[in-house]
Amino acid sequence: PELGLRSRRRFERPTLPPAMSSRRRGRSPGQASSASSAREAPTARQVRKYARLFQLTDGDRDGSISRSEYMGVFGRSGLGQSMVAQICELVGAEPAGRLTFGQFVGAMHLINWSLAGRPLLVALPPDLLNYISSLGAPSAASPADLASQGSSRSASRSRGGSSSRSPSRGRDRDVPSARDIRKYARLFLREDPSRQGQLPIGTMRALAGRSGLGGNQLSQIFGLAGIGGRDSAGFPEFVAVMHLIRCVRSPQQPPLPASLPSDLAECMSSLRQAPPVDDLASRGSSRSASRSRSPTPRGVARDVPSERDCRKYARLF
Repeated sequence: PELGLRSRRRFERPTLPPAMSSRRRGRSPGQASSASSAREAPTARQVRKYARLFQLTDGDRDGSISRSEYMGVFGRSGLGQSMVAQICELVGAEPAGRLTFGQFVGAMHLINWSLAGRPLLVALPPDLLNYISSLGAPSAASPADLASQGSSRSASRSRGGSSSRSPSRGRDRDVPSARDIRKYARLFLREDPSRQGQLPIGTMRALAGRSGLGGNQLSQIFGLAGIGGRDSAGFPEFVAVMHLIRCVRSPQQPPLPASLPSDLAECMSSLRQAPPVDDLASRGSSRSASRSRSPTPRGVARDVPSERDCRKYARLF
């Protein structure tokens, strides 16, 4: 339950409507809080965030996204399928149609409205309806322009600029970096608690589905990794799938290759001769690597408490 709550918070935290500044509205703090809770349209900062998410989802850059693409994004909210369908209907999506950027912004705003504990509206508020219409006007900024605005790291990447850690952050490389492979190893172990060295294809598809990519793109990625018709896959194939997903989701949106790049194929081959996944996961200086170095995986029952457990019990005592 704790892990599930953390997973839900990852979606909610960056997209919940932030408190509105009382200075900007010219109201007292108490009035500003009340206005924020009843706001009918998203803030400029929220729209920029939605634009970046829309850019990642709109693979062909035609200004609209398919049902499978936006349902993959909305499904990560944790709301029920019926509520998501009702929200899509409110913003004007047809049952098997596509969403424009304005409709996507409206749907994201209503999703966060519901996640904040407010009852779902029976009709679009006038302010939100007008705002959605304004985003589709010929003079309106494009999603790409909105995504590049602001001072956040995500905006910097949308502009094609460098971040404080790495110019490309691994998105335009032909092969994953050593740091990427360590991260993929820790993710692989979380999905393979029994340490079988293989993941069911269903598990991998569910994990890949969190990327927001469409079903056709994911099927093509699985085919490139050589596991299109298999029931399970090992760590090298897992790395290839994760890396291809990361490349497709990059701001440059490169098209998927017709065949697996030779450099990535060589990387997969080298991983078959590499140290065990447990060893790869434990390397590095991050907190996740430190947990992977633990002799017993998290959540697995031990006959005796670990040193870390004893320290916690000592503080509680």
